[in-house]
Amino acid sequence: MNLNKKPKYETAPAGSHIARCYQVVDLGMQEHVSKQTGDRWMQRDVRITWELPLEQMKDGRPFSVSGKYKQSFYGSSKLLALLEGWRGKKFDKDSLDNFDASKLVGQPCRITVVHNGDYANVVSASPLGKGETCPPQINEGVCFSLEEAEFSPSTLAKLPEKMQEEIKASPTYKELMQESGAEPEQAADRSKHFPRPASIP
Repeated sequence: MNLNKKPKYETAPAGSHIARCYQVVDLGMQEHVSKQTGDRWMQRDVRITWELPLEQMKDGRPFSVSGKYKQSFYGSSKLLALLEGWRGKKFDKDSLDNFDASKLVGQPCRITVVHNGDYANVVSASPLGKGETCPPQINEGVCFSLEEAEFSPSTLAKLPEKMQEEIKASPTYKELMQESGAEPEQAADRSKHFPRPASIP
């Protein structure tokens, strides 16, 4: 018996892939630690997940890959760079102010995946090439927000257990539960639209 043995996961292949976004998830405030200095800081994160319909695991399901990004469109924002690459052009002020991240769910693109140890990381996104098409969506589309007016317990329950634990450990989630005065399963189900970046700190 090897209790220290790491579970084996199938890692999405590296390279450029046709993909479709099926999850946009507000993770709330999360702690980060610098590997170089050990410094710690908090930032509000969003996780975006894509399926790779042309790349299948051994059980026939499509591979999924995701990226975690700071909810910010300012400075050297990785989220902004990703989205501008995805849409194939820069945002103007009006487009940024009116951007609705929930509309990413179901949208196709081409993503570049690189391996970092056992992990598959999304480093860029771009529009589909001329003549390229993406097969119909396979996984259920989910958009989850921790904004009080948009929080949905039923949507939270659809997320993978590990992701639910990450969200529930965030100060953002705990503050939301305190303000509502209710347990998660008792909280009202509200709009499932993800908050617009204009409202993200």
